[in-house]
Amino acid sequence: MAEEQEPDKVIETLREWITRPPINPYWEGGTYDDDLDIPLDYPYSSTEWDRIFETFIDLLRHENYRIRQAAIARLKMALKSENSQVSNDEDYQPKPIAERMRVIFQAISFQATVTPDIFEDFCYEFKCLATEAPYGGLILQWLNGLSATEKRQAPSDEAILAARILLYQNLSSLLHPASNEFEI
Repeated sequence: MAEEQEPDKVIETLREWITRPPINPYWEGGTYDDDLDIPLDYPYSSTEWDRIFETFIDLLRHENYRIRQAAIARLKMALKSENSQVSNDEDYQPKPIAERMRVIFQAISFQATVTPDIFEDFCYEFKCLATEAPYGGLILQWLNGLSATEKRQAPSDEAILAARILLYQNLSSLLHPASNEFEI
């Protein structure tokens, strides 16, 4: 009997962990590493996934480079985990990838005005996702949108071009030869 209750207790502990405020303050005993260590291999509800993404996006603003790097990597893993989740709830549907990516792109674009290296770090970390539909097409659309923005503070035109070159190696696998269009 005790063995049967342990998984339920673990899930309940995880749910309590996720429902706490994002970025658990140090005066409550929280650390940024705690926020980065949220396990992503459990079945979560849509609300819980929202909190997980909010937590990682909040960490993009952190002054510590290592924590920003880890937050970018965790965002990538969370995208993959949420969409591959086998939930106990048969009605569970993950948020559309385009919607999740839009929020991440907005956070990266905003943070690039404060911390310019975050744009390059994001593109480097997400280059492996660029080989998969719909990620590659969404990333390319985002880069095109950034280029078209006239009064953009950051990233620079050079950084956007470098990102396209970095990602193009991977994006070419998504290109439909006949139409020259990307899968989205």
